[in-house]
Amino acid sequence: MPIGFDDLVDDVMTGVPETIRVFLEFKMRCVGCPIACFHTVDDACREHGVDRDRFLNALRTVVAEVMASSARRRRGFLRRARAADAVRAARCVAARPRSVLAAPRRWGRG
Repeated sequence: MPIGFDDLVDDVMTGVPETIRVFLEFKMRCVGCPIACFHTVDDACREHGVDRDRFLNALRTVVAEVMASSARRRRGFLRRARAADAVRAARCVAARPRSVLAAPRRWGRG
């Protein structure tokens, strides 16, 4: 999610909740503010006297960290899911009676 100066403060905070700490670190009390759904990031920086470039870079850094960590979590989940599928498949093969595994198929032969 790319964040720009024209994004609404409320959209930024609800889209990536980890950005709330950036607002608080910059002493911006936008969390829970009724005006947050109308102010853009640029408006909020101007109202609070914050350097907008520094603030936007901090927001983008947090968003990049969140995206990277979610990608790592997703890869880890898929790896664990594949391993669990392999274990399940091995259990299914081991649970079959030997007669089913070793017996030749005789269907249709008379």
